[in-house]
Amino acid sequence: ITSFALWTDLGPVLSETLRQHGIESSYSEPTDAYDQLAGGTYTCGLFGHNGAQSGTIYRTLQLYTTGDSGNLFQYSNPDFDAIVEQLATAADETTTRELEHAAMEIWLQDLPDVQLVQFYNRTGNNQHYWTNWPSTATDPYMNGIHPHTGFAYTLLKLEPTDAP
Repeated sequence: ITSFALWTDLGPVLSETLRQHGIESSYSEPTDAYDQLAGGTYTCGLFGHNGAQSGTIYRTLQLYTTGDSGNLFQYSNPDFDAIVEQLATAADETTTRELEHAAMEIWLQDLPDVQLVQFYNRTGNNQHYWTNWPSTATDPYMNGIHPHTGFAYTLLKLEPTDAP
């Protein structure tokens, strides 16, 4: 498993879990980890992606289109690409959902990105002075943490309380 320092806590545990279940595995954080991931010269990579930072399903699915800079999976499917291209200009909710389902039907059959762990973004949002922090409850395509959403987005959402 190739990765970088963000995964120092989970990487070795995942590797050992796989090993205990009969899958040969090791974990490393080489200095060129991102280059290996971006270049497709790895067997298994542990990384996150920011597909949910814009609040639209289009950005999430775009990560898996041929040639996209975030496509660390080296995935390519012309049918999937065509659906995502249509999704980029879909103007109504019904069309968006139809295209989303069509794209996911292909994605789930091909499984270009197999999730081995679930990473919880660990943030503390104190409600004492500020409320209305972005969250998956209010923004379903966003993970709600400012390093991914951009702090300007978070700042514009926050509402002050009357706390002293």
